[in-house]
Amino acid sequence: MEEQQTFKFKQGKLMDDFYVNSSNMVTPFKLDDSFIAKYAERNPPMDIIGLVTYYRTYARIIESEGRNEHWFETLRRVVEGIYNIQKDHCLDHNLTWKETKAQRSAQIMYDKMYDFRIYPPGRGLWMMGTNYVKTKGATGR
Repeated sequence: MEEQQTFKFKQGKLMDDFYVNSSNMVTPFKLDDSFIAKYAERNPPMDIIGLVTYYRTYARIIESEGRNEHWFETLRRVVEGIYNIQKDHCLDHNLTWKETKAQRSAQIMYDKMYDFRIYPPGRGLWMMGTNYVKTKGATGR
């Protein structure tokens, strides 16, 4: 694992709370693997029609593994995509970003999405966390 240092950027000055790797690139937000592992073995809370619709419409292909995402992986992509947009916004506008606070709130968001207590729009479920959103933005313009 690459060594990380903790920094915070404010008006061009280094402080604490941003994770910068050894090549001085800000690392993307990522949910803890141990948190996600709790969901990997669970069955998605949907019936067969929901599963067919999900795999047909929203699950993206993981080309390196030659398979489609599973529900827990799709939600990870979506939540991490949302939080990376927020992190980039904070960096770009010299706003405070707290990695530990983001981790806690992202885990709450993930849990609520997993059990359908909150849900993104279908297009968000399909596109969030992809390179398309990174390069074109959420509106695709």
